[in-house]
Amino acid sequence: MKQGFMSFAQTCPKCHGEGQTIKAKCQSCSGRGYHEEPETITITVPAGVDSGNRLRAAGHGNQSKSGQRGDLYITFRVEEDEHFIRDGNNIYIEVPVFFTQAILGESITIPCLDGELELDLKVGTKDKAQFAFRDEGVQDVHGNGRGQLIAQVKIIYPKKLTDEQQALLEQLQESFGVESKPHKSKFDSAFSKVTDWFKKRS
Repeated sequence: MKQGFMSFAQTCPKCHGEGQTIKAKCQSCSGRGYHEEPETITITVPAGVDSGNRLRAAGHGNQSKSGQRGDLYITFRVEEDEHFIRDGNNIYIEVPVFFTQAILGESITIPCLDGELELDLKVGTKDKAQFAFRDEGVQDVHGNGRGQLIAQVKIIYPKKLTDEQQALLEQLQESFGVESKPHKSKFDSAFSKVTDWFKKRS
């Protein structure tokens, strides 16, 4: 196209660069040269597949003008689980443990991908303590074994106590040599001596 002393090239607005136009468009494809057909295929989802992984279904893509079909690529999006958190091939689970169980130690049952596992709590287990179970995680998508299941303890304390429960806890506390009633500290004792000294001076 030439305009004044300048010339420039642009794509033909009628044929869109195809070099030809269709006067009588096909009612089936509207002149596009192809039409869409719904197709349902069955695929096998590999064990351990994660979000972002792609699977190629050979021969299920678009068909070219020569009649050859391409491939269909499927991108996975894995939904989050209500209990487990995934990190690669490892999975994490938060295990609520009552404070007395953590103090005394106990064997408890926790869920896993294949059913249940026994978690042995040691005496005096601390909050956020982690216990790892080998080969109880997610299967590696390339077949290189399984990851770990990591159980993290969350110690639960009672929100309310009955009078009887409070009395029992105070009794237990005192049995360890910890006073449950307010007492004077060494600082309080020293402060009272200084106060008495000033009173005598005045």
